[in-house]
Amino acid sequence: MENGSQISVTVGVANKTAQYRINGMTFPVRILDARKVWGRVDALITPIGGEGEKWVEAGQLVMD
Repeated sequence: MENGSQISVTVGVANKTAQYRINGMTFPVRILDARKVWGRVDALITPIGGEGEKWVEAGQLVMD
């Protein structure tokens, strides 16, 4: 597994899965898009088995 902060915006990340870590919880998500913002990488994620989407800092993701 690799840390999400290593996501390259130039490499296609759409439809890749990862584990999203927040507030002591981890759950599976699908990455829809990525962008570089002020020297960091953000990922647009949607939960697997749920609905909605959110931009998060890629460092909070652990790639499957």
